[in-house]
Amino acid sequence: MGDFDLLARLGSDQQALALLEELEKVAPQIFEMSCHGERLKQVERALSLGRHSGLSHAEDQLLFATLTLLEGRTPDHYDYWSEVLRMVEEESITLGHALEQVMEERSDDPVIS
Repeated sequence: MGDFDLLARLGSDQQALALLEELEKVAPQIFEMSCHGERLKQVERALSLGRHSGLSHAEDQLLFATLTLLEGRTPDHYDYWSEVLRMVEEESITLGHALEQVMEERSDDPVIS
C-alpha cells in the first residue's frame, strides 16, 4: 500500500490528497519539504485558507489553494480581491472567470506614469 492509500484510509482530506498528487507532478518546487506528510500539511493549510476565504464552492476553494501554493501568498492579499469576491458572490461566476475578467480589465487600463 502506498502513502496515498494509507493516508486516504487514515481519513485525510481527499481534496487535499488529490491536489497534492497533481501539484507534485506539475510543480514539485513549490513545496517547502520533501516529506510527503509535510507536503500534505502544506496543501491542507492552503485548502483551509480557501475554505475560510469567503468562497462557498469547492472548485473555487481549490483554485484559491492552488494559487496560494503556486504564488506563495493568498489571492486575498491583492488589492483586486474584494472585486473578485463580489463578482463570484453576486454574479455567480467561478473564481477563475472572475480573476480572468479583472485581469483583462486591468490590462485594458492605461498605464499612468
